[in-house]
Amino acid sequence: MKKTLLLAVLFLMPVFTISAQSVALPELGNRSSKYLSQKEEEDLKIRFLGSIYRSMKVIEDPEVVDYINTLGYKLVAASAENTLKFRFLVIDDDSINAFAGPGGVIGVHTGLIRAARDENELAAVLAHEVAHITQKHLARTFESVYRSSLPTAAAILAAIIVGRNSPQLGQAAITAATAGSVQGQLNFTREHEVEADAVGVQLLADAGFPPSGMINFFQRLNSKTDLVKSDVPEFLRTHPMTLSRIAQTRSRVAALKSKVAGHGDSEGFKALKVFLEVRHELETPASSHQDDDKNRDSGKKYYYIALKKLYRGDLAGAQKAVDVLLQKKPWELFYQVLQVRIFWAQDRYKEATRYLDELLKSQYQSQVLKYYLIQSYLFLDQVEKARQLLDEAMRSGKEDYLYLPYAKALERQGDVVEAHQVLADLYLRQGLFTEAIEQLSVAASQAEDEKRKKVIESRLAELRKRVSR
Repeated sequence: MKKTLLLAVLFLMPVFTISAQSVALPELGNRSSKYLSQKEEEDLKIRFLGSIYRSMKVIEDPEVVDYINTLGYKLVAASAENTLKFRFLVIDDDSINAFAGPGGVIGVHTGLIRAARDENELAAVLAHEVAHITQKHLARTFESVYRSSLPTAAAILAAIIVGRNSPQLGQAAITAATAGSVQGQLNFTREHEVEADAVGVQLLADAGFPPSGMINFFQRLNSKTDLVKSDVPEFLRTHPMTLSRIAQTRSRVAALKSKVAGHGDSEGFKALKVFLEVRHELETPASSHQDDDKNRDSGKKYYYIALKKLYRGDLAGAQKAVDVLLQKKPWELFYQVLQVRIFWAQDRYKEATRYLDELLKSQYQSQVLKYYLIQSYLFLDQVEKARQLLDEAMRSGKEDYLYLPYAKALERQGDVVEAHQVLADLYLRQGLFTEAIEQLSVAASQAEDEKRKKVIESRLAELRKRVSR
């Protein structure tokens, strides 16, 4: 099988609490509503997302999205502010970084995930970012930037929060000097960082993760050993670390250590790290690739072997490795998806649908498995089955990765106008206004029913008005 086809198969587009006194939280108060209304923050969030999607590669593989959402929302559920909406993104970037943006957007770079030694360390970073949002740190330091136009403010936020000054993140009017002039106002203050550490420690404990993961990861970053050789990680630039902060966190963790149960690595975290490792190897020169039999535990070893053999076209070898994985861990989503991808690589779409049907009998709520079943139906040209499952899946939760197959199914059923509107909805979720306008324009031009055409044109006019603000 050709390399490009293999790449397409391999990587598809897609109960203990701490008192306020014991954590010594700064009394900063909730003043965010003074600067941002809920509508304003939502608009800023969408524009911020647009800057991210235009300048960075967001990983949309459903199993990766599912993992980071599951871990993130486990922490959110432990928060008193668990009614807030969050959006977790995995950014395909080898730098060690994570960020909290407006409207509950949290991004974590693949470099940080690969640098985390275990799931506890990754959970610690996410807990810290969740705390920045629940404590409304960004809104509380936003007044100066919001005096700019909303698109400019969103681009500046992206450039600073993500730790970049790339022209891709801004517009012509946003110079380095502009970004620098608000750097001091936008960087989370020392008090904010201390508060995020304290609240993050509590979130970890309440969610069942040992808070020591926060100390371990932050201390390793601060020392720069094992992670970087010459430069400071991006995470430390946007979240300045001090020895006093680490000491304060250690004191809080010491008070919790005997009261929080341990939490071992999940199979999903192990698989995620291998998945991202193979992605990284495929994008780097062959000389930097590591051997299949490198020192790793059996699960990681066999998953690594299966992924690499699938990529190389050795489908029998990939199947043999997956058989071992599924015999030991038949419930692991990453391994189930790999089995489906092997079926696809062999053009065995009927076997893929039967396999997924059986899995969904016990995992019927899995959006990821539904996605792969939908794609299998589309491969078999069973469009009506795909459409029915898509309608069901979209009612459960509109994940970005569902929109493209939804549009494809609509197009095959002859509803091209609705297909373009679905794509417009996807681009709007990602803050890509230009692309959304293009899709709606095509939809309006192809709509034959005058009433439908007027509805689309009205939506188009409102979107253009929104962009001009």
